[in-house]
Amino acid sequence: MGVKGARPRARFRLGLRDEGWILQNQRRTEESVAEFERALTLDPSGVDAYSGLGVDDLALGRFDESLEVLDKAIRASPSDPSLTYYYGNKAWANFGLRRYDEAIELARRAIAINPYNPYANVVLVAALALTDHDAEAREALQRYLAPSTR
Repeated sequence: MGVKGARPRARFRLGLRDEGWILQNQRRTEESVAEFERALTLDPSGVDAYSGLGVDDLALGRFDESLEVLDKAIRASPSDPSLTYYYGNKAWANFGLRRYDEAIELARRAIAINPYNPYANVVLVAALALTDHDAEAREALQRYLAPSTR
């Protein structure tokens, strides 16, 4: 596959997971999935490729698959600096499956790691609101929107 328009020599300097991220940012999700899967074939412990694939599956509405690969990313690197995003994305996958209580738990876990994770904060507010926890949803939104020293 490769990134469209990339010179052949440049392609060799990019790893497959890097190409996956580039394709993902170009919203070429199906192609991105293929690159991340190829990267995982070559390196089954590639936490970054699991993360990218989890995001792609989430974008494609494949929520169960997203949860599965994000769990692999977490198991492969339990102290990863991006752990807040893995949990936040798992929260969104559960939200997509209408498992709002699980989404709330995972969003809170992500926020405990990084209180400024925007994805986790948004899914927390939405899941709280949809489970009739209006006061908690308002508090969570106010906490997130409050001025800080970010």
